[in-house]
Amino acid sequence: MAAITTGAFAAAISIAVVFTSTILASAAAQEAASPCARRPVVFALGDSNTDTGGMGAALGSYLPLPEGRTHFRRSTGRLCDGRLVVDYLCESLNMSYLSPYLEALGSDFSNGANFAIAGAATMPRDRPFALHVQVQQFLHFKQRSLDLASRGESMPVDAHGFRDALYLIDIGQNDLSAAFSSRVPYDDVISQRIPAILSEIKDAIMTLYYNGAKNFWVHGTGPLGCLPQKLAEPRTDDSDLDYNGCLKTLNSASYEFNNQLCSICDKLRTQLKGATIVYTDLLAIKVRGAAAGMLRLRRAALQLQLQRELPRPWLPGVRGRLQVRQLGRCPLHRRRQRRRRGQDPVLGVLHAKATLRLLLQHVTYLRYNTTSVANYKLSDRP
Repeated sequence: MAAITTGAFAAAISIAVVFTSTILASAAAQEAASPCARRPVVFALGDSNTDTGGMGAALGSYLPLPEGRTHFRRSTGRLCDGRLVVDYLCESLNMSYLSPYLEALGSDFSNGANFAIAGAATMPRDRPFALHVQVQQFLHFKQRSLDLASRGESMPVDAHGFRDALYLIDIGQNDLSAAFSSRVPYDDVISQRIPAILSEIKDAIMTLYYNGAKNFWVHGTGPLGCLPQKLAEPRTDDSDLDYNGCLKTLNSASYEFNNQLCSICDKLRTQLKGATIVYTDLLAIKVRGAAAGMLRLRRAALQLQLQRELPRPWLPGVRGRLQVRQLGRCPLHRRRQRRRRGQDPVLGVLHAKATLRLLLQHVTYLRYNTTSVANYKLSDRP
């Protein structure tokens, strides 16, 4: 996530922008009679890494601040303190942010729609809001739009827009996380779960392709073993930690997942004629960020453990960030004086104050997602 690690991801962003712009130019050339250039269109499917408010719209959940605090200054339904990678992509294409498909009020689908839902996985495929369900929602959206067009009514996206749109798919992390959380043996995850997950992703790409989609941007999963949520789980020893402080077993599964997903994308490029499929390996980018010192993962996990022990005043026994901030406000020299006198009962929490700031502002948001700052660095937006 450091600036020196963003080259590959920036290249993928550039490729997505370039081929989207090329497609739009081609469409404009084919419709020379049209007085206006065609607008870019993006459809997104996935989980919380891409969700711009779908979970809140679907479940009626309100996500208060600090969600959205760094850019929007209000809650937007994103599980992030600001913008996601897909938001920076939209800015690069000079288009409005994607509206969640399920948002009834204030939505603008003229530049596409976002079907991603936080917590989504690929399996079970018929459970809301699995990838298969998101694909079915897109097909319904497309069919309704074309029905409106056939009756001469206004529609958000026309047939050319669906054909030339960019289809972003980012999913799989929740499947892997659930498998390891349920204590599925590592060999079974590699030999059974990962092929099943990738089969669903492949099926989604092929279904979209045979329904007119041509341009795909597929994201690999991130380093599961580097998530503070995983690092904070109890373990007998640290023998499974690598030099970055990440869990080697979980990251090994993530590497295997991405390798197989990359192979599937390579095969689909030759199988699906006329399709453009760009694959981005997020794991390699984020792990290099950890090696560069941007991710202080073990300290972040320690902070998460300490945070669990701090009660919120209005809800006893529930941890809260406010208490950590309050405990860390006293000057450093006073804390040192109390420590020398043995009068510092919250030494561990105070020591983790810097880690909390890093955790909230620069690296990871909550337990799974990157912050707006990290997404900015990933997208390498000038």
